[in-house]
Amino acid sequence: MKKTLLVVAIVFSSSLASAQKVELAPFYGRQFGGTIDVARGKLLIPASGSWGFTLDVKVTDEGFVEFLYSRQDTTMEFQQGGLGPSQELFDVAVEYYQFGGGLEFGDGAARPFIALGVGATRLAAKPEELGSEWRFSLSAGGGVKLMANEHVGFRLEGRLLLPFYGGAISIGGGHTVVGGWITTAQGNLNAGLIIGF
Repeated sequence: MKKTLLVVAIVFSSSLASAQKVELAPFYGRQFGGTIDVARGKLLIPASGSWGFTLDVKVTDEGFVEFLYSRQDTTMEFQQGGLGPSQELFDVAVEYYQFGGGLEFGDGAARPFIALGVGATRLAAKPEELGSEWRFSLSAGGGVKLMANEHVGFRLEGRLLLPFYGGAISIGGGHTVVGGWITTAQGNLNAGLIIGF
């Protein structure tokens, strides 16, 4: 996490110097979806709570660049043949690191927005001996910023998260995905507090 924050600081340092406004928005929400086809069945990622933050830097009146960090603590489950009941395998954390940008509409107290991102997704099994996987991912979202004043507000957002799994992956040492590009979609609905600088 320390390395991630250092990278964010470096990437945004030039923008911060001339930025009209910076917004930090820690959030909590619900993340759902996630199925990966494997030999003899499917790996499932059940819905659960998620938390993280966005850091937006205004670069024009409507446009902003953004860093998103999101984490979901859940379990990895296996469903034999893709049908019937699933079996819990182990705990897993799903982390998203996304760089991108977006547009805000309007300058009143309620400001709708859209945002796009590109970056990486990490599936980290627990215990750590089971390993982790990093994969390329995309995100797209939208919502509204409800500002009480220039420095404080609320952010309500829905986001589509798309990690890509190519070639072969192995999670937990026992389940392997082989060949081609495979994508699974996750969704995230969250609410956060905006702190503007």
